[in-house]
Amino acid sequence: MLETDKSVLFTRVEVAEAAILSRRDALEHDSSSQTERGAIEDALVKLRVLKRDRLHFGDAEQECGFFAEAQIIKRVSALIFFHFCIFTHRARVGKRLGF
Repeated sequence: MLETDKSVLFTRVEVAEAAILSRRDALEHDSSSQTERGAIEDALVKLRVLKRDRLHFGDAEQECGFFAEAQIIKRVSALIFFHFCIFTHRARVGKRLGF
């Protein structure tokens, strides 16, 4: 990843992670999606490495309970925003199609 602005990179990683986790949750009961699940797990591992190496997430953050709670809140916020964007997009497409 070539992004040099850490705040932009953090946002992109969080949005990507939220989208990937959302898709993983959607596949929870689908037994025919083993290949996609493997790709999802690989992507999550790569995001963790990116967070550790480029954004310096690691032991210090895990030891600080407040920081960990802030990270959870940011993740949930990113996930809610992602779902809002999907809902809004579907609503706009539905209106154009007359649904």
